[in-house]
Amino acid sequence: MLADRAPKVSSELQLLLESTAVLVVQVLAHIRGYADAAQEPQDFATSPALAVPIALARARMQQQDVDYWEINQAFSVVDLVNQQLLGLNPDR
Repeated sequence: MLADRAPKVSSELQLLLESTAVLVVQVLAHIRGYADAAQEPQDFATSPALAVPIALARARMQQQDVDYWEINQAFSVVDLVNQQLLGLNPDR
């Protein structure tokens, strides 16, 4: 670190520490596993159905262990088709 930059970095760090000391956050969720899957472009909409079992296996979990599902895609059909393929409850 250059000496001429040290005071700025130090004051930024101090501000960060002061800010986090006041911040209280309630944990709403834990990420226990993740996965991705790729297919041919015409089949992109069903890729989450391939990734979900991988993520669950990595997390040593089963579908019924999950309280809430989010399939984050730009096209609503992706969520709908994967709910159907995976047998997910749309209310969860």
